[in-house]
Amino acid sequence: MRVLILGKGRVAKAINYYLKKNKAISKIAFFSNEKQVKNFDILIGALAGEIGEESLKLALKYKKNLIDLTDLEPEFYLKKKKEIEKRGIIVIPGCGFCPGLVNLILGYELSKQKNVKEIEVKAGTLSSKKFFFPFLWCFEDLILEHRIPSWQIISGKKVKFPPFAGYQKEIFSGIEAETYFAESELEYFAKNYEIKNFKFRIIRPFGFFWFFQYL
Repeated sequence: MRVLILGKGRVAKAINYYLKKNKAISKIAFFSNEKQVKNFDILIGALAGEIGEESLKLALKYKKNLIDLTDLEPEFYLKKKKEIEKRGIIVIPGCGFCPGLVNLILGYELSKQKNVKEIEVKAGTLSSKKFFFPFLWCFEDLILEHRIPSWQIISGKKVKFPPFAGYQKEIFSGIEAETYFAESELEYFAKNYEIKNFKFRIIRPFGFFWFFQYL
């Protein structure tokens, strides 16, 4: 299998690192121009949010299957559903950490547990060094993530919260951190499984809130 990675940031480089360990993959390359696309079997999208839609556009144009790690609204892919089916390609979106791994964990647990009425998800970044904030993905996306409101499900109703609402100091594995409500795009779990309370709290190193205010 020949794999073309769209993007060349930290996430893209991590993908490249692990793909090299897979003997079933004969060729791996980072995208540089459209002429490359026809020479690969599958595309992996690892683009920043503001240009993330380009991954699906390329997949549709060249009829290539796509695994997309870009953090885009589910509606973007749903609007393209008919076109994806017409082109006969497979598109798997939301394949990062969150959305991605968290979705798989939630889906698995909900398939095993019945009558779940309340869920609180905590996901994000920790730092073993005090006041050190590791940027593991696109800096622009990180800023945007903390500037938009979030929707949480409270008593069966969608409630809008401003950025950093619900601030809490917490400790995970002995490491100081802070959490707050954030946009997750996971609210559909509440609708599909009739969950009355669904909250998503993003984890950040302790002091991140004040660091962000400085920015």
